[in-house]
Order: sequence, then structure tokens, then C-alpha cells
Amino acid sequence: MASRRMFSVDVVCTDKFLEMPSSSQALYFQFGMNADDEGFVSAPKQITRMANASDDDLRILVSKGYVIPFDSGIIVMKHWNMNNQLRKDRIKKTAHKEEKELLMVDNGKYIELSQYVLSDDNQMPTNCQPSDNQMSVKLATQYSIDKYSIDKDNKYSVCFESFWKEYPRKKEKAKAYKAYKARIKDGFSEVDLLTATRRYAEECRQKGTEERYIKLGATFLSANTPFIDYLENEKENEDEANNQNRRKTADLYRDMLN
Repeated sequence: MASRRMFSVDVVCTDKFLEMPSSSQALYFQFGMNADDEGFVSAPKQITRMANASDDDLRILVSKGYVIPFDSGIIVMKHWNMNNQLRKDRIKKTAHKEEKELLMVDNGKYIELSQYVLSDDNQMPTNCQPSDNQMSVKLATQYSIDKYSIDKDNKYSVCFESFWKEYPRKKEKAKAYKAYKARIKDGFSEVDLLTATRRYAEECRQKGTEERYIKLGATFLSANTPFIDYLENEKENEDEANNQNRRKTADLYRDMLN
């Protein structure tokens, strides 16, 4: 597990964060320091006691959307991937695989997969509607979705369907799905692939590319990884973003502990 943790100013320097009680803010930092490399905290109640915080502070972090709790008692830091951008070859995978299967990453935030289950008219099914803007953890557990299978009637995953909806050439879907799963196993995230296809689709629209010249999905996602060309700006900015976060949050964290 990495020995350094970061906190993004886009998360901890907002009015929403700073309006919480100082004890809740301090507890958030403690969770961040004690989380594993993928943002999961295995003993949140124990850490709450060690930080001289209360159960109310934990409830505030949940209600404000800074942590996601599970029935197992584990929590995950919702903005973990905004705060920490670790190199994939240095990440020690979380032991909490069942909880991770209930999540996906969208713009650096963990989102419960049940929020992405759409019906044919792109509306969330009634049994998956959030209540008061908060998704029930019990519901997420009941409606758990395997990354590679939505249900017995659909052989494609929710994340792939989102990818395919954006992809500019709708041919040979099964082959594209096979390549999609292979790239996920290689370590690319669902968000990486979705971002790449959106940028490629936009490029095709701007250039007016004829369909026959647009890569098939399986080609775009092949082992040669041509899609990486549409992620490079993101990768180049990663280190600079990390450095800025270190500088801007160090003083804030030090002040919170004093």
C-alpha cells in the first residue's frame, strides 16, 4: 500500500466540504490516510473512535456524498480517484472485491453501478430509482451487476452498452465486446474506454468521416491500443495535477490537525 495520500482542492476546498463541522472534515482526512490503494476503508468505526469523532460525523460524510457505505460495514471514498492518481503498476488491489463489483468510476468518482442500469427509453427502472437523491446501499446489493453480465437476457455489460452507444460505427458488436473485456483485463478502466470513444466519435463528426473509414469497434480496442491516442492529453496532465494537489492541500491538512 502506498505511504502517501493526496487530497484534491476540487474536493476539500469547496463550500460544501468546508461547511461541514471541523470534526467531520478531520474524519474525512483520517479515512483518506487509512484507505487502501483503491479507496476502501475496512474499519471506519474504529478510525472514527481513534480520531475522537462521532457516529454523527460519519453520517454527515455519507449524507453529503463523500463516502459510500456498504452492508458489510466497509466504506469507500467516493472521490478517491480525484484525490489520488496512482500508477497502475504500483496499486495494490483492494481485498474488498465484492464491494468493488458494485461500483464504477465516472470522472474520478465512485458511482454505484445500479445508477447506470437503464431501460430501453434510457430511463432508470422503477426498482432502481434513487430515494431522496440517495441510492440505497441495500438496493445496490440486491441489484448487484457483474462487470461482464447484466442479467441472463443480456450478454453485454452495462458499461459496454454505454461505450457502444457512443461508438460511431455500430457493426460487429460481439467482437467489439470481446476486445473491450480484454482491455479491461489489461488494466484500462471503463471510463478510459468511454472517454476515448467519445473523443474519437467527436473527431469523426468534425471531420465528416464516412462510415466505411471509421474503425470497427474491435479494431479501435485491439491489442495495439489505437484508442490510447485519445487519452494522451489526460495522461500528460496527470503528474502536473498531482503536484498541484500536493502543494495546495498540504497546508490545509496541516491546519486541520493543529
